[in-house]
Amino acid sequence: MASRTRLIVLEEFLWKQEIDALVQEITIPLLSAIRRYTAYKNEGRDRRGTAILAKESITITNIKRIPSGRGMAAMFNITWIVSINSPSGDKKENERKMLYNNDVTYVLPTAHADMIMAGDFNCIVSNIDSTGTNNYSCTALANIVNGFGVIDAWDTSTSRRIYTHYTPNGASRIDRMYITRNILSKKQSVETVAAAFIDHLAVVLRIAIDTPLTLRGRVYWRLNISLSDKNFHSILRKQCAKWKRHKKYYSHSVMWWGRYIKRMIRQFFINEGPERLRDRLAMATFYHDAIYNILQEMTVPER
Repeated sequence: MASRTRLIVLEEFLWKQEIDALVQEITIPLLSAIRRYTAYKNEGRDRRGTAILAKESITITNIKRIPSGRGMAAMFNITWIVSINSPSGDKKENERKMLYNNDVTYVLPTAHADMIMAGDFNCIVSNIDSTGTNNYSCTALANIVNGFGVIDAWDTSTSRRIYTHYTPNGASRIDRMYITRNILSKKQSVETVAAAFIDHLAVVLRIAIDTPLTLRGRVYWRLNISLSDKNFHSILRKQCAKWKRHKKYYSHSVMWWGRYIKRMIRQFFINEGPERLRDRLAMATFYHDAIYNILQEMTVPER
């Protein structure tokens, strides 16, 4: 995800497939500009970043991030969604082991829960998932799969193998989805789809949700004019300076304003409002307690 052109193709792909997405190897902050989606990002260095793209009508909570950027997790309803971007190549075998043994366990649920774990694992746990050479087996990942009781979303009993990545040395299915048995019972289909924005095939899993989602239609958003103190204006100016740097990623100012600036202003005000409300409530509580203590001291009879 290193260019604006790829970002536009990704946006069209999401709309056409009508899906939410787990994205790996993000390198630019423009994911927030995708219309009708909210981007939950864990940016990293050297193409390590991961992200979860969810429709605006979907609420994501309990977000956990691996500091390196190589993974993140979040909860949707009662299901954990985990995105992984593992190091690739034989020279990074130890780095892969460290990721699965230490970092990934940090974002996985600590108690029994439904889970979808997906991503570019850059290794296999079964020899039938690769042909040729340079496809690396990973015992550490196999231990996670067995320990958490997750199952490959593909029907591994079939002899027909579908690969997601092709090289001159062979093919492999390094992009996979692992799901718990309860999610497996809701699975409708899993398939690979050609995606122009990456050199892998995209893996698309469709499941049936038992509980109805609250789908919100388009509503008017009102600017909170109470946020008008000097400190707030100073913070807003600093944010505007950062937003202006993204203008170069858009072909003209109207697209930059419509797709990016308006969205960022809205998110900024929405985030600042509750934060300042908490500060005001804390201050009000402080003054209430102070006045109450003074009144208590005044009513205590002298001896």
